[in-house]
Formats: sequence, structure tokens, C-alpha cells
Amino acid sequence: MRLLMTLLTKNGKVYPDKHDIQSMLYSALGSSRYGENHDRPSFKYFTYSDFFYDKKERGTLVVSSPYPRLVDTIFEWAKNQDFIQLGSLSFEIQKVQVIKPRLNNEFTSGSPIVLYLDSASGEYFSLREHGDITFFLDRMKDNALKKYEFFNGTELHLEGPLFDAVELRREVAVPVRIRGYNLTFIGSLWKSLVKDDIEENADFYQFLMETGLGEKNSLGFGFINPVGSGQS
Repeated sequence: MRLLMTLLTKNGKVYPDKHDIQSMLYSALGSSRYGENHDRPSFKYFTYSDFFYDKKERGTLVVSSPYPRLVDTIFEWAKNQDFIQLGSLSFEIQKVQVIKPRLNNEFTSGSPIVLYLDSASGEYFSLREHGDITFFLDRMKDNALKKYEFFNGTELHLEGPLFDAVELRREVAVPVRIRGYNLTFIGSLWKSLVKDDIEENADFYQFLMETGLGEKNSLGFGFINPVGSGQS
């Protein structure tokens, strides 16, 4: 389930910091059980797209979660706001709506996918530096299964790769300012992620479409769109 926010600004094409978007979403979730999950060392089960501008040059943000009530909570908050503040940037809320994109067997990145090379050291995997696409795909599959199994409380045996065909767009370094510190996250944007027989595990891939791939989903990484959804 997803929330589409259409925003207007008088300052031209400005792009808010990912942490400022995350802070706004936690404010929207408030004291709900989803907001209280903020400081817990567990999966948060929501993500959001990179901030982008549509064809009419309106600021656009898509929030996604496998929890319908989480999306509804943000929707109820947002529809009662005239403006939102994202760091130092102010946006007028033109429209907010709940959307339900249909599952497809091909996805594309809506924000970079981030994975740890070594979680203990906090080092992120870089295709450019480490060059092992097999490691990346295996790590992404392991992470996806752990999130799904924790969410559902059941074990899933997935034969074969997470995706049968992939096409990289580019690797990116994303600066994020958190509590006064400037951090850089290494991630990858994918033009195409294809699973041939998606119907066999449709619930699993529906879950991934809503919760995101890789690490740091609640900071707006790993957001994916089904091809043909019309979203960026």
C-alpha cells in the first residue's frame, strides 16, 4: 500500500535531505505503534521514494509499507496539513492520496538499494570497488528473506535467485545529514529487476514492493516500483 504526496514550492526545484523526510514521517506517525518503533533495533517496514518532480514540476514523494494502517496514519495526518516542513524547506501539500500499484514481474529503482559489505564495521558494498555482483544479489536475497520471515513469523524457502535478470543503471553516493553528522551511503539504482515466475511467490514479491530492498529502508533506500506503475 502506498501514499502519494504532491507538493508545491516557490523555491524552484529543491530536494530535501532524506533524514528530514524520515523525521516528517515519524512526526506523522506520532505515538502510534509505528512511531514508537522508531528507536527499536528491528525492521521498520516502510520506505519512500527519492524526492522527484513530475511532468508538471510538482514535488512528489511516495511512501510505501506492507502495513495498511501505517499508510492510513500518515494519510490522516497529511490531509489535515496545509504545509509540511522538511528541514529548512517548506512545501504546500496540493494533494495526498492512497494508491495500490499492481504487482508486475519487473521492477525499477525508485531510490538506491543499499547493502552492507560488513555490518559490523558499517562498510557499505560498492559494485565499483568490490565488483562482485553475485555477492550483492545473494546478500539482497538473504536480507529480503529475513525481513519477510520476521514480518510473517514463518520460514520461506525460495529456490533460485531473487531476480532472474537485472540491469544496472548506475551506482551513487548519497549524502545524508543525521543529528549534525554528514554521512554518505553507497547505493545502486537499477533499470530493471526481473523475476520470471513471480506468481509462485506473489505474496513475497508484493511484500518486497511495499517494504523495499536492502538496508536502511526507513531512511528512504531500496524503494522499488513495478514497471508500468507510472511512478518515478
